[in-house]
Amino acid sequence: MTRPEFLNRATQLIALVFLLACTGSLCIQTAQAQAEEASDGSRFQSWFFGDAGNWIRTMDRKRILRVATSLAMLVPLSYFDQQESEAARDWGNGGFGEFLRITNQAGGPYALSVPAAVFSFSLLGNDEKFQDAAFTSLQAPIYAGLVTLFVKTTFGRSRPEDGRGARDFNPFTDINSAFPSGHATAAFAILAPWTFYYPNVFTYSLLTIGTGTAIARMERQKHWLTDVLAGSATGLTMAYWLSRRHQGKPARVTFSPSLGRGGMGMRMSLIL
Repeated sequence: MTRPEFLNRATQLIALVFLLACTGSLCIQTAQAQAEEASDGSRFQSWFFGDAGNWIRTMDRKRILRVATSLAMLVPLSYFDQQESEAARDWGNGGFGEFLRITNQAGGPYALSVPAAVFSFSLLGNDEKFQDAAFTSLQAPIYAGLVTLFVKTTFGRSRPEDGRGARDFNPFTDINSAFPSGHATAAFAILAPWTFYYPNVFTYSLLTIGTGTAIARMERQKHWLTDVLAGSATGLTMAYWLSRRHQGKPARVTFSPSLGRGGMGMRMSLIL
């Protein structure tokens, strides 16, 4: 990518960040205007601006090591990227193709308008749990999206449609690179909070939409397998962390990868 192109992409990124911040701030101001008590509206402002600081303050060596190890675990899976990408070209046939066409929009540039509308609608009632879930569904894709944009710029991975292969990386040259998938990140970040606030068969079934989004990105040759896995994990993790934090609950289930002489594995911790 040439320098003018990179500067143009950087300008687009700044504009996107500004738009996301304005969207969040507008929703917060609406909440404060409609709240009958100051505490009802102020919690949204506190969450939107305070959660980022809390995330940074709790970013210790242990968490950084978990992230680095998780990325390392994607390396073996990357050997299947080229194979799965070629197979994905045939996934868009028949009725399943129509499903992919619809779910592909779940993580698109206009996807944020849906949780914004739901949150605005929630303010018409007095159900605080529903309001909190709707707000988290709006905040999670904003937070996760910024993380994804940073990682995209860091890795600079080419897309399948570029024809340069799954191992073509150009760090710090492209903010619109393949790794991780922004669509998969947004879809899971928007949908997952509802499963943590209202765990039932219906809310869990919503995750099939996110899965369809991830598959659709591969079918359209926009992303590799590891791109959509990383994006999905980013959206889910951010949704889980924010949901538990907003509910004032500790993370009950923590998954962390582990490396040892016996190979790689996954460790699960449960807080009762």
